Amino acid sequence: MQHSGIIRKIDKLGRIVIPKEIRNLLRIFEDDNLELFIDNETIILKKYSYIKSINDVAQTLINSIKKGDYNIIIYDSSSIIASSKNYKYLIDKMPTMDMLKYIPLYNSVNLNEKMDIIPNKEIYIKPILSNGIFIANIILFSDKLVDYNKNIIDYIGNFIGKYMEI
Repeated sequence: MQHSGIIRKIDKLGRIVIPKEIRNLLRIFEDDNLELFIDNETIILKKYSYIKSINDVAQTLINSIKKGDYNIIIYDSSSIIASSKNYKYLIDKMPTMDMLKYIPLYNSVNLNEKMDIIPNKEIYIKPILSNGIFIANIILFSDKLVDYNKNIIDYIGNFIGKYMEI
């Protein structure tokens, strides 16, 4: 465990302020949820991911359709939840995609320009919503985007969002 050297007081309502530098470092945004863990006399805060609770379902869905010249990633703005290939190495590049958190929530986005995350691939992004709350993005990387593949991504995104509402 790394010591930050920062000390904060607890207010009358039991709240503390997490310094902006630490929030930026850990990519914790306004309205993000944090999990609390207790280990003896230590309180641990961890950024909560709604979608990690169903990563097996997400991975199964992706595995069932991973035929073709495309790749699929489910990304919750801090980690890769599931992918059609082993893209764990991409997590170092994904912070450049922080803009995904700010995509208009109810619209899928077709980014026709090439991005350096997976070279020479077009990108289609579907925000995953559960009860109207953004929980992740499903991202399709393809040499050439076609409507059939976009429809599959939209379907998976909608399915996961509805699954999380249960």
